Amino acid sequence: MDQSPEVRRARLELQALAGRRVTAGVWLPRLPGVSFQADQRTFFGGAPGSTFNWYVTLSQEVEIGGQRGARLREVDATLDAEIRRYAVVRLDVSAQALAAYFDVVAANDFVQLAREVGRVADGLGALAQARAQESLVSPVDADVAKSEAVQISQIRYEAERRQSSAQTLLAGLLGLDPAEPISVTGELSPQQTTPTAIEAGLAGLETTALMLRGEIAAAQAERRVLESRLDLIRRLQIPNPTVSFFAQRDGFSERVIGGGISIPIPLLSPIWPSRAGEIQETIARIEQASANVALVRRQVRIQVAQAYADWRSRRAALQQYFPDLMVRAKRDLGAIGEGLSSRQLTVRDALLAQRSLIQLELGHVEARRAYAAAWVNLMRMSGFDLAEGRP
Repeated sequence: MDQSPEVRRARLELQALAGRRVTAGVWLPRLPGVSFQADQRTFFGGAPGSTFNWYVTLSQEVEIGGQRGARLREVDATLDAEIRRYAVVRLDVSAQALAAYFDVVAANDFVQLAREVGRVADGLGALAQARAQESLVSPVDADVAKSEAVQISQIRYEAERRQSSAQTLLAGLLGLDPAEPISVTGELSPQQTTPTAIEAGLAGLETTALMLRGEIAAAQAERRVLESRLDLIRRLQIPNPTVSFFAQRDGFSERVIGGGISIPIPLLSPIWPSRAGEIQETIARIEQASANVALVRRQVRIQVAQAYADWRSRRAALQQYFPDLMVRAKRDLGAIGEGLSSRQLTVRDALLAQRSLIQLELGHVEARRAYAAAWVNLMRMSGFDLAEGRP
């Protein structure tokens, strides 16, 4: 979270809104105005005498329609909506980071497995080549074993490329140097990633998501922002009086002090300025925001249903890899060479068994990775805290 530019940008938006609230909270809408005039008054017709006159006026516009409170309510509603969006951004970033973490762990497992099966395949190829030189197997079988070893070595290169790509992505999310290798510990264990809170079923998950998802709260808050803006626009139609005080020296040594008030006359558009268009637009925006809330709720339900179906499918697929089967598969993979040496297996049978067991091992790693990714997506779509695995 500390290194994410998305989170930082959302956090700075909150700070910007705090500054906007300071601006909205001013008591007077405009700065006071001061005007000064001076003139020299002289009689015509040759009459003696003249005088110097001056006029000073101080004026201030004041709000009487509660515009200040309406502005503050609009900013507060905007701030609430942005807080909801900030929570969504944090959850998205945490989901990306957690998914990237599982990708790195899976890539590490792929690399380790690829190296192990590569050594087994190389040993089997060398054994088949030696037996071909002794004329115990045909040269074709030896070449097939060698080509199989080459193909399996490609798995290692692909796994290393995948590991590098996953580490680069995770390092970027953490704000680290993507060029430097990143050390990640952990394993893709179903016991660590089984969310017990979602075992109740899809209906409970949908209810939870509708309560927790920040997207729904943000859409509802956006509607409140527009309602507050409509109230502000209507209050801005109330004409603000301008209070003025003046002092002047007029006539011949006359001192005049007084005051006054001026009120603009509201007239209808389109001849004179009016806020009727803004009000009409804002009312339509409010209705649009209400429709958007319904749309977001529908999207949330669809996303939860899809994520739940994917999670159940991934879990069922992972359960097909029985622990005792995987233990035997790893043992059998190492025993293929012994079976070939003792002539219990032909080269073709050994290669077939090797390919089947390698595909089983690789499939197990991929199934665990896919299950972890499906779990992250389900937790994200349901609105759960990814750090704690609970609402």
